[in-house]
Amino acid sequence: MSDNANKMGSDIESIKNAYSGFAKANYTMLDNLKLGYGGTKEEMQRLLDDATKISGVKYDISQYGDIVDAIPSYRRKWESPERQQKAATTIQRVNRFCESGVDEPTDRTCGRKRRS
Repeated sequence: MSDNANKMGSDIESIKNAYSGFAKANYTMLDNLKLGYGGTKEEMQRLLDDATKISGVKYDISQYGDIVDAIPSYRRKWESPERQQKAATTIQRVNRFCESGVDEPTDRTCGRKRRS
């Protein structure tokens, strides 16, 4: 849920309400996720079908767990190779920084206590 709020700018309460509805087979709040799908059962099925095309996993609309798994799977289509590379590079830089033993205020990032 927080991924949806961060990536798509959706309000977290709206997302919670949408997921709560999905658990009851109520899809009217699907559009709250800002994924480009309307709030109908047919639109949820279309989202599941699109997520299947992306992931190769078959999602069943009658299974809440499948709906929950399909949504982040569908969102991954926005994660371009460039974005994935940037994330990997950032992680590598943080790891190198932590391994260097530099004593900076940001050392808490590395799990070390800051010197007083």
